[in-house]
Amino acid sequence: MKFAKIVRIFACLAVSAILSTSSPAQVKIKSYQFDQTNITVGDPIQLKLVIETDPSFEIRLDALDLRDQPHIEANLPIVKRLEPDSQSRKAIYEVVYEIRAFLTGEHKLPPLTIRIEDQEGKEIQLETPAYSFEVKKTKPDDATEIRPINPPLTPDLNLLPIILAILLLLLIGVMGIFLYRRRQDQVIDEPTETRPKQPAHEIAYQRLNEIEQKKLIEAGKIKPYHTEVSDTIRCYITDRFGITALELTTRDLLQRLSVQKEISIDQFQRVEHFFASCDLVKFARNQPSKAESHIRMTEVREFIGYTKQMLTDLTD
Repeated sequence: MKFAKIVRIFACLAVSAILSTSSPAQVKIKSYQFDQTNITVGDPIQLKLVIETDPSFEIRLDALDLRDQPHIEANLPIVKRLEPDSQSRKAIYEVVYEIRAFLTGEHKLPPLTIRIEDQEGKEIQLETPAYSFEVKKTKPDDATEIRPINPPLTPDLNLLPIILAILLLLLIGVMGIFLYRRRQDQVIDEPTETRPKQPAHEIAYQRLNEIEQKKLIEAGKIKPYHTEVSDTIRCYITDRFGITALELTTRDLLQRLSVQKEISIDQFQRVEHFFASCDLVKFARNQPSKAESHIRMTEVREFIGYTKQMLTDLTD
């Protein structure tokens, strides 16, 4: 410890001697501080200089030349101007270098170059002596031993709430299925009302009555009248004989009716005449008289009544 203080004093005297010989009473290092005790690998070391110079002078500080010291790092110097004493007319600057060493053993910093330029532009270069320091091992003797890092604590997982929630969901699902099936079993199928199908001749008679109530003949609507009467008998033939009369031409329909045993030759001829008369009105623009138009209604009713009677006799 005493040796380190002696080294500091000697270095300070040497710097002062160099500066005084170069530029007496104009530039001087008032003090310096370099802590060399208990330096370990990676610890920041501060080299602090306090420089006094004429206010008109400019100071330039170079970075430390550490090309031969790859295991040492140094930041750029930080320069701060301090308030001078009341009796002094000099400018006072504080210069701080922060240094780190990453290798144990003795180390030596290269000299620091201080460049000073006066009012006339003349430059004065001053160099400080080399500073030596020792880097000790990374862990001091009084440091505690580094213990291994414990793994992160994992909280005890309580599975009981999860299990209870799953069981509750299963119970709700089972009860829902049970209630649904029970309700389905209790549902009584309502008997569907089965109404007997209305006979084809009744439907045809109702339709013919509706046509007569429209009074199409009296209104001069001969063609619509023949069309509706013709469609009515075609629907009757479909319901009674199972022939798709509405989709067939008159020729195809008559051919299908000719093989029906329930229809006599006389009735076949009557219905053939009926369709021929209706086609003349619908397609040939024939305009029959009102009396002749009423005959179409009579022919239809006779055909329906005759074929209805024949089918009734067969079912009996």
